[in-house]
Amino acid sequence: FDARSFFAGIKALPPGHLATYDLTTRAFATARWYDLAAHVDPLAIGYDEARERLRALFVDEVRSHHVANVPLGASLSGGVDSSSIAAASAGVVGDPAQFPVFTVFHADRRHDEREYAAQVAQRFGYRQVEVPVSLVDYYTPEWLEAVAWSQDQPLPSGSHFNEHALFRAAQEARSEERRAGK
Repeated sequence: FDARSFFAGIKALPPGHLATYDLTTRAFATARWYDLAAHVDPLAIGYDEARERLRALFVDEVRSHHVANVPLGASLSGGVDSSSIAAASAGVVGDPAQFPVFTVFHADRRHDEREYAAQVAQRFGYRQVEVPVSLVDYYTPEWLEAVAWSQDQPLPSGSHFNEHALFRAAQEARSEERRAGK
């Protein structure tokens, strides 16, 4: 766990912790309020059964996130997490061509996962929307303020900037669809 943030004097709390500040003594303290390991009961099941249970739980969870009264889409980096969600969504979305998947990319080819994302999008017939992100744009006061405000917490890494750009592009795409009467 890395407690650093982009804000001077502000640190992130570790998972399962809370913070208190005593106004009288001006004392700041943190304490653990939840320990996941203490609440997990190991199951005596084999690998195949564990794999099938995990698959069923995962697909059911993805399906539950498709309950909406607005058009849906997904972020797709081409990595394991987003590709797994895209695969589990395939049986739920209806017409895959109407299900946009948004992929962020930079000019730096070392961090460009568009090829992997395109393979996943093509495999399931999704409409891929590529979102270019410029590192120069990250460091404007307006951009930093918008990202910090939307996160409402210390930012542990620069990936949140990518997510902000991606979700802004998704919102703009939806606005364009509304204007076009879709």
